[in-house]
Amino acid sequence: MPIFNGRNGCEHLMDKIAGRIEGFLRERSLSQKDFADALGFTPGYINDILRGRTTPSIRVVERMTQVFNISADWLMSGKGRKYGERRGRDWDERVEVVTPEELPKRGGKFGKRRNDFIALPVLDDTNVSQLHKKATNITSFPAENYHVVPFKRVRRPMTTFCHRVGNRDMEPTMPAGSIVAVDSSVRTPARLQGRLCAIKGKSVPVIRRLRVTKSHLVFEADAHTRHARPIHVKNCNINPIIGRVEWFDHPNTC
Repeated sequence: MPIFNGRNGCEHLMDKIAGRIEGFLRERSLSQKDFADALGFTPGYINDILRGRTTPSIRVVERMTQVFNISADWLMSGKGRKYGERRGRDWDERVEVVTPEELPKRGGKFGKRRNDFIALPVLDDTNVSQLHKKATNITSFPAENYHVVPFKRVRRPMTTFCHRVGNRDMEPTMPAGSIVAVDSSVRTPARLQGRLCAIKGKSVPVIRRLRVTKSHLVFEADAHTRHARPIHVKNCNINPIIGRVEWFDHPNTC
């Protein structure tokens, strides 16, 4: 670990750590409160860390490695792998895709306890587009595949589904081919300010970040391209939000 001389060096280190944590929260579309709840600390303490007022305690670093598999070396220095490696009998943090036929045969391999893992249906464009009218029990839709994920990632299993991003509108935030998990029970715009949402597009569902104004819901892509222009919907119109993006998995990453 580099040695910093004086107060300015310490403040610089705290800012760097805060920046890495903020980038992680944007990547996972996590609020400060959700992050604090997951780690078991108060939102005020986490806010102090993100504002560069204090460095994370050893306990905070330990909890980030346990809950999110974040590498302690990367968090403190910015060097090396961002995510640690699971060893021994620990399960892999990455999701796994299985077909409906494979699921009954392979269910026992995903954890020691029955509830270690859960299989979320991967819905196609047509099924996803039907979910914008109201929150729906997604288990009634036929799934092309299932994503098997750690149970702790899923807050509401009965209303959460997976969908494959089929275009490049969200790069580099969300590369084409990424799998997103969407909770269709969370659709109120006031609760989704600044969050990634799945919305009903003209032909296929799209992923956008919501900005609420007095007259419109504005859905913006993190990466601005000619194909990813902001979508404006008047507040009085039908709510196009399908649900909140809970997390997403990049393709071809370790």
